[in-house]
Amino acid sequence: MSADAPEKKKDAPSPAARMGRRIGTLAVAFVAVPFIVSSAYQIIVALFELAPSHQAPPAACVAGIRSLAGALDEASSKATREIDQASAKRVFDQSLTSAWSGSDDTEKTCSSTPEGAEAFASLARLRRAHEDALFRRANDVDRLHQALEARLDPR
Repeated sequence: MSADAPEKKKDAPSPAARMGRRIGTLAVAFVAVPFIVSSAYQIIVALFELAPSHQAPPAACVAGIRSLAGALDEASSKATREIDQASAKRVFDQSLTSAWSGSDDTEKTCSSTPEGAEAFASLARLRRAHEDALFRRANDVDRLHQALEARLDPR
């Protein structure tokens, strides 16, 4: 190409290309706009606390959950006195037997409202946390006892 040769002008996009670009833009907007509006709504509600306030669970549910939570604390306290995992689990379960025998009634009472169902689910998570803590503690104490015995009676 010589320096004198005129440059080729770019051709304007064809009508099909323009239509494809429009459709692509609309598709992106169709996804992006609802997402942006939804996000903005959630931020505004959270920022200005416009969400409806949560109601307390029914009184019978609250009483039942508090009773069961107290029994969990008491059982956990008793079980932590045990040295090995099997003993701790046995004491924990025995301590909960009488208190938790009525847990089905409490669960039924609590499940009558969403707030009650959430409260009972929190209680179940609390029980699992107590059991996990006992398991970890018993394993730690058991290892320390084994280490002590190994130091006292090296063979």
